[in-house]
Amino acid sequence: MTEHGWERYAWPSIHQWGMAADILVIAGPIWLGDNSSVTKLVIERLYACSGRLNGAGQYAYYGRVGGCLITGNEDGVKHCAMNVLYSLQHLGYTIPPQADAGWIGEGRARPVLSRPRLRRSRQ
Repeated sequence: MTEHGWERYAWPSIHQWGMAADILVIAGPIWLGDNSSVTKLVIERLYACSGRLNGAGQYAYYGRVGGCLITGNEDGVKHCAMNVLYSLQHLGYTIPPQADAGWIGEGRARPVLSRPRLRRSRQ
């Protein structure tokens, strides 16, 4: 990126730090019912590095475990988690059962409006 005018490019050091871990948990917000652009950018950058091999000649992410945490104030936790977890397993991460969690914040704390029930007339 510095070759294209950016003052600095932090991804190589972030990726190196992430590769030192056996477990990767991607956490991000729901944005308009989908993952945020930053969450998608992280997955894209991981994908860009997925052709690298480890010391045993296996794909770099082989033997690592992935998961995700989704936050926000709107529906879509399962949709966002599905996208993140699919992407991680596609790269070679192992996804254990129940590897996702979500928290819907105060945007859902308002009262729910309900419509009145209609009574059926008996004839």
